[in-house]
Amino acid sequence: MELPGGYLLTAEAFQSLGILLGSGDGSHQLHFLLEDAFVRVPGGHALSDAFQEQVRAHLSYAANPLYALLHEAIYAQDARPTAWSAERVRGEFPRFDATRALAGDEPVLFTGETIHPWQFTADPALRPLRETAGLLAARTDWTPLYDPERLAANEVPAAAAVYHDDMYVDTADSLRTAAAIRGLRPWVTNEFEHDGVRAGAPASWTASSPSPATVPESGRRQGAPGVQPSYAGSMAGQLAPMPEDWQRALAVVAHPDDLEYGCAAAVAHWTDGGREVAYVLATRGEAGIDSLEPAISGPLREAEQRASAEVAGVGSVEFLDHRDGVIEYGPALRRDIAAAIRRHRPDLVITLNHRDTWGGTYRNTPDHVAVGRAALDAAADAGNRWIFPELGAEGLVPWGGVRWVAVFGSDRPTHAVDAGPGLERGIRSLLAHRTYVEALTEEDPEQYCRNLLTDGVQQAADRFGGRPAVTFELFPC
Repeated sequence: MELPGGYLLTAEAFQSLGILLGSGDGSHQLHFLLEDAFVRVPGGHALSDAFQEQVRAHLSYAANPLYALLHEAIYAQDARPTAWSAERVRGEFPRFDATRALAGDEPVLFTGETIHPWQFTADPALRPLRETAGLLAARTDWTPLYDPERLAANEVPAAAAVYHDDMYVDTADSLRTAAAIRGLRPWVTNEFEHDGVRAGAPASWTASSPSPATVPESGRRQGAPGVQPSYAGSMAGQLAPMPEDWQRALAVVAHPDDLEYGCAAAVAHWTDGGREVAYVLATRGEAGIDSLEPAISGPLREAEQRASAEVAGVGSVEFLDHRDGVIEYGPALRRDIAAAIRRHRPDLVITLNHRDTWGGTYRNTPDHVAVGRAALDAAADAGNRWIFPELGAEGLVPWGGVRWVAVFGSDRPTHAVDAGPGLERGIRSLLAHRTYVEALTEEDPEQYCRNLLTDGVQQAADRFGGRPAVTFELFPC
């Protein structure tokens, strides 16, 4: 049918309304558009004038015809024509054939952000460009798009936002590209969709702002599983090697998997060298998987954490049984962590980012903040016999032997550990959280873990002699 203004609404054009699904409120727009599509008329129903006008507005490129013209051409290189790549790929998937679907008993599937030759016939605004679009699709004299060696030697400060849930751009591909550009700092978030900039994403995405290499759990939308952050930190100055004159470490974090998003590679390296590392988790992560009730999720995540720790050479894993998502900073939490420090008597305490934000732009979860701050305080509490004196009555004598607290995921790192020796075991330790990872991504779990951790540790290489690194902010005690 012909819409107001002459746009031809074909089945393929209707399917292309799926482009809305890439924006933050696009699913709602599409829902309401279809919900009110028909009005009653004598003898039945008809598409409303409002529906027709809104569809025309969504589908027409009258306001940005060059976008449609160059959408595929900007990715062309060498002697290969684009040859209407989206149209060709679509033909490989018969389930997107609307005619077939309507003739049978299958749903009509939406398509996404793609450009097809029929659009230069259907859209009056694009008809004058039809011949030009055909010439561009057939062109074969393209030059290379990028010079990888030039990008690897980049000296210009650069930053980029990566939308973790972007339905049009693969996260792993984005992070691999970011890792290939020297000095580029990716800020990865699932707070926004493909239209993050237009939707009001923070204006502080600048090269001077330290940025997390992965998505913090705190940044997830309500009910969506998240990923713990790993920071490359400021590009100013070289990172010092972590101290090596210690024997026992205690890692204190809020949730299962908090340590596995990078830190476990350092832990595996340490345990391989004969050092002892124990884990203490404030919760069992029972609220971390939206599709599983806490009563099921808690025991499952505990079992995965124990398996994960074993991969990294950690034999002691304790849970303090605070409630996931509502951990409260205060004397009770400090007491529990101080008791753990007195039990394990470590030289080094490890915890996760205790600050209110990731890199000054993204809110940290209250659980991470509470546990991180309490761990810093408890390192001193554990050595003072007048703070929590009841611990002494329980046989937990004061321990003042903590020499450092190392904060993983800090945007102000001072020290680092070579991630190379322990990286493979770090990847397997994250993969041990398979239920959580599978709830997080549709990507192959092993490939997801490998890409995420490899890209994350590579970002600190420039500050650590070219070696991939796990970074820490070190506080002497």
